[in-house]
Amino acid sequence: MQIESGRLGDGQVYLKVRPARKKAVSGPTEGWQLVPGKGLYTEVAMTEKGRVLASAPVTEQPAPKKMEQVDFITRLGKLPAKVRSSVGYDVTFDAKGHVTRVQSLYTP
Repeated sequence: MQIESGRLGDGQVYLKVRPARKKAVSGPTEGWQLVPGKGLYTEVAMTEKGRVLASAPVTEQPAPKKMEQVDFITRLGKLPAKVRSSVGYDVTFDAKGHVTRVQSLYTP
């Protein structure tokens, strides 16, 4: 998936997401290349206990790092738009359509 932005409202984190595909990248380093989706972004809520695992370029390291939800949306908002649009995410939803897990895909 792609995540355009995040926000905190009513004590809950919301993400603007849309589908995308990922393509494996190999060479000197291994990671993922995002194949952007088309269409509008949809705002979805994260569950209170939703987990976030992030890696470069959201963090400074290639290995996934556990983050607080608010820290994640803060870092996401600081990324340049071009970089933000190139990062892909594995997103897990519960039966109600709320996000229970976000993991950024390492982008070399």
